[in-house]
Amino acid sequence: MISTVAGLSVAAGDEGESVGEFTLVLAKTLGPGRAYLNLGGAGPLNSQVEFGRRAQRYTGRLGYRWEPSPEVALLLGVVHEGPRETEGESATLAELSLQWEIGDELFVGPGVFFGLDGREDTPRWGAGLSIVF
Repeated sequence: MISTVAGLSVAAGDEGESVGEFTLVLAKTLGPGRAYLNLGGAGPLNSQVEFGRRAQRYTGRLGYRWEPSPEVALLLGVVHEGPRETEGESATLAELSLQWEIGDELFVGPGVFFGLDGREDTPRWGAGLSIVF
């Protein structure tokens, strides 16, 4: 399966930053689940505004979505993100998420991530809620 996701964040004023984002999603059924690779990038759309707060950046995600049943999925992945600021550093994270289907192809569940590269800017760990449609 190959799909794409495109997004546009438009500034709400003269001083704002408009950002364009694009993600390519590759997935392949493998055993009782799917292996996936997401490649994405974002950059400025406003050439008149200095794009200092958010630099052009990229993201790569490689992982596996194990589906022991149609209603439950366990995701394990490695994410590499380019810097979010012009002088920031890249970050490499491991992520783990457990998801339940609550509607037609709508999955929700808790997730955690851990920093892998030991850099000062990389979060050591975090938790959140994942929603996949």
